Amino acid sequence: MNLIEDKAFILFSRPQGETSLWLSVLTEHHGRFSLLYKGGQKKAAMCAPFAPVILTWKSTRQGLWLSGCERMGFSPRLTGMANWSGLYANELLHKGMHDATDMSAMFWGYQRLLQTLGQETVSVPTISLALRRFEWQFLQVLGYGFPLQDVTGTSIQAQYYYRWHDDAWHLAQEGILGAQLLTLVDDGDVSVGMALRQLLQWRLCQLLPASAMVMRQWWEQLG
Repeated sequence: MNLIEDKAFILFSRPQGETSLWLSVLTEHHGRFSLLYKGGQKKAAMCAPFAPVILTWKSTRQGLWLSGCERMGFSPRLTGMANWSGLYANELLHKGMHDATDMSAMFWGYQRLLQTLGQETVSVPTISLALRRFEWQFLQVLGYGFPLQDVTGTSIQAQYYYRWHDDAWHLAQEGILGAQLLTLVDDGDVSVGMALRQLLQWRLCQLLPASAMVMRQWWEQLG
């Protein structure tokens, strides 16, 4: 029986039976999926959320079974808002990515998010921008994203305002500033306003069950 190996992040883990662990993982080349780790409760600390690991597993008629788990680096120490934000991202991945196919872009996008959240003095605005970038990429990868052109096919311009209507961007007197849209796909530091945050939430609600959005709604109340 062939073994499969890939880099991964642990999203969630919980005891399964007396000695095993159930794991939800995001891998670099095999997407997001769940598997069982026989005897894994002895290594529960290694399989905590956000842990970067190298996994080896096999597929059987009974499901996917983990054969080996090796730490690839240190897990980021997330506390407070950063921890809640990381768990929210994990919830998006766990409930939104059900097809175990190669989605490498999402793997690296998640790694980038954890690097930001793990900064020693990360601020709430920095966390907010990192999360909105992650949501934007998540929607793009799953085919629910927004274009960077308006209804006429013209590229989004930083200085103009836009409204999303009839599945297209339209120029407007007020709404979402083009610079906010562009900062989600580059390294800009433009603050993302409430209108864009609500639009992303609306789109995510089309894709995900309501339970996956509870943490985001809690975040918005604090942010």
